[in-house]
Amino acid sequence: MTISETYELEYGADTIEMHLDAVSKNDIVLVHDDLLATGGTAFAVLRMLKKLDVSNIYFCFLIDLEIIQTSEKEIIYGYNPNVLVKYSD
Repeated sequence: MTISETYELEYGADTIEMHLDAVSKNDIVLVHDDLLATGGTAFAVLRMLKKLDVSNIYFCFLIDLEIIQTSEKEIIYGYNPNVLVKYSD
């Protein structure tokens, strides 16, 4: 069995899935993504993990496009993500 989450893209929508038994509520989960642009993908993963009652969640990104600000991204910032490169104005 899987859990899925659909999220909006600039040009449509996409869905991510993972097995229900991939993580348990006491696991420490690191979500690593190459690019934090709008935050849609990371926020979708966060919603999935929250549905599974995971509370130890961390984020890491190679690049953050700080010039793009969204409400989803503000929530991800609340998790103090580690970022290698930041692009701003």
